[in-house]
Amino acid sequence: MNVVIVAGASNIIALDSLRLRGISLVINVTRRSFSKSGCICLNLESGTKFARKAKLAFLIILLRVICVTRIPINLYAPHLINAFSNFLAFNANLRSIVFLYDGLLNILPPEKKVSAKIKRKMGLQASRLGLNYNYEYGEVIGFDAFPEARTVLPDFVVRISNIDHWKNSIVEIPRCEGEISNYIFFFDQPLSFDKEEINRVINFLAQKIDNINLTLKVFLHPSQIMPSALGEMLIEVCGGTIGENKDSAENVYRLYMPKVVFAYTSTAVINIATMASPDTECYLLGLRSVRSNQKQLSSVLERLNEIGVELV
Repeated sequence: MNVVIVAGASNIIALDSLRLRGISLVINVTRRSFSKSGCICLNLESGTKFARKAKLAFLIILLRVICVTRIPINLYAPHLINAFSNFLAFNANLRSIVFLYDGLLNILPPEKKVSAKIKRKMGLQASRLGLNYNYEYGEVIGFDAFPEARTVLPDFVVRISNIDHWKNSIVEIPRCEGEISNYIFFFDQPLSFDKEEINRVINFLAQKIDNINLTLKVFLHPSQIMPSALGEMLIEVCGGTIGENKDSAENVYRLYMPKVVFAYTSTAVINIATMASPDTECYLLGLRSVRSNQKQLSSVLERLNEIGVELV
């Protein structure tokens, strides 16, 4: 039996490249619908409040049955931070464990551990669900606890991260083909920005829009009801509008093929850069303003230009 945890668009990219044999349960904890042929997909965030609670209750029972009956499973998960993947990794009868591509999480140096605060938060969430939570998984994605695990990663991640000790399966991210549109897309997130950062980004984007004569669209993160302060300023100063498409940033790019793509510390821009037309410009905002661990991160982040991402 295969059990798959989907927690983001990057996981879906990895999952699309896999051929799962036998019974496969996909647990989707994102706010985007997802389905895969031949799999039983449980979308925990879709439906009414009652339906979501019912699906969660069913899932908890199912996970306990899997562990108690010792059914051998192949676990596919982005990391062991998540309550479901953590519970299965340390309580189920594992035949194998495979870590799915999860974007920036795989690119950051392994020294960047999960903070105690995040562990406490996720442990509390697991406790509320009635699940055991193991805090001793070490490195952020869990290789300290499972050194024999495999990964499903794009080749550029392996290349720029200098990963040579992982047992990798390579994800092929096909290039998009088609005519580039006269759009500039900003993929917003519910983050706080200081005034200096907002002004710096506004000036950069405004100059880009004026120079190339592009139309701005701001796409909200699924967890957002309204734009962030930065998103609102972009709409006001640059004459942009809110994009109505609620799909993943990667799929939005495939649909519209914009000339320029911006986001704030987002994996989506990295994924888009690997699939984008050579005529698309991709920019990652905010990473240069990170003061803590800057020396630790700079060697990896500076190499993003190898895949066509420019840090702003």
